[in-house]
Amino acid sequence: MSYKERCISALEERAKPSKNDIRYARYVNSVNCFLSKFGRERVHLVGSTGELSKLAYPKDDGDADFLLVSGKLEIPVENLVQNEYAPCYVWITADSLHNHGCEIIQGKYLSTKDLRSVGPELFTILRAVYLPVTAQMDKLPEAGENLTMLTVSSKVGLQITKYREFKLDEGVEDIRQKLPNTGAERSKSVWSKGLKNVEIHDHEKKIYRRLYEIGKLAERKKDNGGITFFAQIIGEILKQDKIFYQRPHNDSSHCSNSNDEDENVLYELKKFKNNLECVDTAAFRATFTETSHKDFVPVLKIKGTLRCMEKWKTRVEKLNWPPERVDRIFNANVFVAARMSPVNPNPEKDFCLSFNLPEKEMMLSISPVQKKVFLIMKAFLKGIIEKRHAEIRKELTLKTYHIKHLMFWVYEEKVEEMESVSYLLKKALDSLTDALRSKKLSHYFVESNNMFVDFEDTDYEILLTCVDEVKSSPMKSLEFYIGLNERSAQEVLLTEDEISCILEMSADGGRNEYLQRTKEAMIDFQRGVNENRNANGCSPLIEAIVDTVKLCLQDEGSDNLQIIKLVHAVLTNGQTDIAQIDKNMADKNIEDVVMLIVGLSIMDHKLRSYVNHFGGKDGIRHILRGAFCGKGLDLDIDLREQIVDSLRRYLSCSDIEEDSLFSELKYKMFGYVTFRKEFSDTKGLRDV
Repeated sequence: MSYKERCISALEERAKPSKNDIRYARYVNSVNCFLSKFGRERVHLVGSTGELSKLAYPKDDGDADFLLVSGKLEIPVENLVQNEYAPCYVWITADSLHNHGCEIIQGKYLSTKDLRSVGPELFTILRAVYLPVTAQMDKLPEAGENLTMLTVSSKVGLQITKYREFKLDEGVEDIRQKLPNTGAERSKSVWSKGLKNVEIHDHEKKIYRRLYEIGKLAERKKDNGGITFFAQIIGEILKQDKIFYQRPHNDSSHCSNSNDEDENVLYELKKFKNNLECVDTAAFRATFTETSHKDFVPVLKIKGTLRCMEKWKTRVEKLNWPPERVDRIFNANVFVAARMSPVNPNPEKDFCLSFNLPEKEMMLSISPVQKKVFLIMKAFLKGIIEKRHAEIRKELTLKTYHIKHLMFWVYEEKVEEMESVSYLLKKALDSLTDALRSKKLSHYFVESNNMFVDFEDTDYEILLTCVDEVKSSPMKSLEFYIGLNERSAQEVLLTEDEISCILEMSADGGRNEYLQRTKEAMIDFQRGVNENRNANGCSPLIEAIVDTVKLCLQDEGSDNLQIIKLVHAVLTNGQTDIAQIDKNMADKNIEDVVMLIVGLSIMDHKLRSYVNHFGGKDGIRHILRGAFCGKGLDLDIDLREQIVDSLRRYLSCSDIEEDSLFSELKYKMFGYVTFRKEFSDTKGLRDV
C-alpha cells in the first residue's frame, strides 16, 4: 500500500460509523415504529451520520442531525412563495392552514414561531420525546463520569453539545458578576394542576404504572445517570399524582373514560429563546477532552412536487442515470424548516427548503471512489482551510454542505475517469476554484439559488489562497488533518447563549428544568394518545409499545442461549412443567443458582456489574423466582419472542395476574440482558 493509499485509508477509518452512530439509527427506527401507530409524525437521521459520510476526530463522536417532522400540518406546494434573491427560502401563505391553530402573520403568512419551538399546535408524541431529550444538564452523572450538556438555539432548531471533563476558565459566580443579566431570559414552565387533570382512561393508568415498574429495573444502586436518572424523574412525577402510582382497588382493564375526560390540559408552553441568527460573540474559554453534538430540526413536509425537482429529474434522465436511482432521489420527501434568508431576512416569516432526504439518497448512491474524494475534500476543509482562518481570526464561511453540493455537480456527469481518485480530486479542486472566482455555487436541486450569496469579498480572497495551498501540496494538507486532535484536552470559546445555559442550571445542575420538561412531555404524550382513539375509545398504546420493543430486540445483537440454558436447567432440574416443582425444591434451586452466579461474577467483570445492577444476591434471588411464575421459559423458542409475548400479557392482564406475570417478564429480561452481546462484530465500526 502506497503512502497516499495509507492516508486515504486513515480517512476511511475515521468515516466508519461509531457504536453511537448505529444506536442513533436504531433509536430513530424505534421512535418511528412507535409514532406510526399514532399518526404521521416521523424522525429522520440525516446529515453526515445518516449519509454514512461522517469524518470524526478521535476525541469527537461528531454530529448527529435529526429532522422532527410534524404530523399535523403539511404544506401544499402551491402555498410556497419563493424568495426572488434566495430561491431556497420561502414564505408560506396561510390559505387553508387557519384550522391548525398556528400563528398567522399579517393575516396572510404562516409564522415560524410554532415550528421553531416544536409547539403543541404542530407536534404531540414527538414533542414528548423532544422535551426531555433536549433538556440541558450540568455534570450529568452518567456512569460516574463528568458529562456536561449545553443546549442552545441553532439557525434551524436546537443544538445539544455534550462535553466530557468540561472545565470553565472562570468560576460560575465570577461569570455571574460580570454578566448579571445573562441567563435570565428563559421563563420557567407554568404547571397549573398536573397530570391528574389530563384525560386518561383507567386501563392506560395501569399500563403507565406497569411500564414504570419495568423502567425501575434500569435503576442502579450505585449510579445516578443515564436511564437511571430518567427513571427517578418519572417516579418523582408519578408519586406527585398518586392516581398513577398506586394500584386501584378494583380491576377495570377494558376501555372506559375517566371522570376527568372533560377537563382540559392546563399548562403554558415553555418559552424557548428564539435565536434570530445574530452572530454570537465568544465570551469565555473552557476545556474538554471529548465532545459530541446533536441537532434537532423541526420541519413541515411539503405536499406535492417542487418544480425544481422536476427539472432535476429531466436533467439527469438525459444523462442516462439509472431509473431506480432517479426515482429514489426524486420521491424522497422535501421539507421546510424555520430559517432566516441571508437576503432581506424576516425572522417571523422565513422558511428554508430542506432537501436532506434527497441529499441522503444521493450520498448513499455514490461510488466508493467518489466517497473517498468527498472525504478528502472534507479533510481539507476541516484541516488546513480551517487552520488558516483561525490564524487570522476569521470565521470560516465555507461549510461541509457547500462541499457536498459542489461534489454533486462534479459527480453528475459520469465519465470513465471519474473512477480515478487523482482525476476526480483535481476536478473537484478546480471546480471549487472556479466557483470562488465566479462568486457563485448553485444549489444542486435549486439551480437559481447561489449558495455563496452571503459571502464577502474577503471570504473569496482567503478561500482562494487556501485552495491554492491545498492544490500545491495536497498530500501535505491531508497529513495535517490526519495529525489533528489526538486525545488530549481541547479548548472551546463559549458564546453568550452557552454561558446563559451554564448560569441557568448552575443552582441545581438543570434538574428542575428536566423535571418540568418531563412533566410537559407526559402531557404531550397523553394528548397524542387521546387524539388516536378508535370508535370504542381505545388507543393503540399497547400495540405501539409491544411492536417497538419487538423491533428493539431484533436490532440488538445476539444472546448466548447456552448460559441461559444452564441457569434454567439448574433452576428447574430440567423439568418443563414448572407446576411439577414444589416450593421447597424451587427455593433450594434458586439459592444454588444465586451462589453460582455470584461465584462466577468474581471472575467476570461484566457479570459482576449486572449482579450489582440488579441489587446483589437479594435482587438476583427475587428475579430468579420468575422462573416459576406465569408461562415458563421455553428454550426451543427464541427468547426475544417470549419477552414480547410476556410483555403483551403483562400490560393487558388483570390485577390478580400482575405480580406473577411481572416476575415472569423480569426473569426472561434478565436472561436476555445479562447474556446478550450488543455488537457481536465490531470490524466495521470506528473505535471512539
